[in-house]
Amino acid sequence: MNKEAEGSTIYAQMLMAEKTGENDDNRLNHNGDCLKRLTFDNVITKDRYFEQDTYSWPHASPGSVTVIAVGNRWKRDDDGDCERMVRDMCYFAQNQGYKVLFEEIAVWYGVFPNPSVASAREAGGLTARSFGTEYIFYCDNDIKPEKELLSNLLQYNVPMIVPMVMDQNKSSMIGGPIREKDSGIYNQKWASMSALLMKTCLLDLPGVKFSDADTEGLFYQRIARWGHTIHIDTSQVLTTVTPPTRPDSKTYDEREQMNKDRYAAIFEKRVPMDAVAQELFDEAKKTGQDQVKVM
Repeated sequence: MNKEAEGSTIYAQMLMAEKTGENDDNRLNHNGDCLKRLTFDNVITKDRYFEQDTYSWPHASPGSVTVIAVGNRWKRDDDGDCERMVRDMCYFAQNQGYKVLFEEIAVWYGVFPNPSVASAREAGGLTARSFGTEYIFYCDNDIKPEKELLSNLLQYNVPMIVPMVMDQNKSSMIGGPIREKDSGIYNQKWASMSALLMKTCLLDLPGVKFSDADTEGLFYQRIARWGHTIHIDTSQVLTTVTPPTRPDSKTYDEREQMNKDRYAAIFEKRVPMDAVAQELFDEAKKTGQDQVKVM
């Protein structure tokens, strides 16, 4: 054996010997080769990488998440501003070591005046795929999350998990079966999508589309056909500014009033932009017409 080959053999033996050392960066991959020169942003990504390596191909950016805010207008009440609280949640998770990307997806209208939230979630899924993050976190624009919510859900490293979203009208959680607060983590048949953390790759499963599911339960059922279940962490309690608007939670009259309110919010009274329009507006208002067309 020449010296060059002998040197390579010794170097290979040293590499294989290092895998049993105290340095966690030297591990075996699926092919039995020692992984060298692996670099990680922080301890979180390193630990998640090697945890995933025991059962699957690790994600290139373990724990990364795209936060998709679904809605047209951020809500607020006396207790807080939803946009600020969601952004604080993202900043907190980022400071913990997670890679967090944020995107707002506007909701357009399908069968007017009902908003097509499902289509907005589909668009959010495409955004998360383009970013290449391991997770996608859907959140509505009326949630009031604690700043630790996202990082607490990410720590479980499961395909799909939600917090306990409370129904203000009934003083109970939204989902089924009903769980008690701080009672543990359970598998659910369905849960609210006001806040949903799921692996982005689940959206690539055949037949799994938000737009093809009329209810949350049907969406989760289609994912369950591929062997995945939705988890709920009862220690993470989430409240919202507005009550649920799903049809099965309202009477016919309530649904009709909800549609009228949405219609009125879209076509608000026109505010004149110049003196000419102001004069025409004042003239029209005398006759009881609040809207005026200016050519």
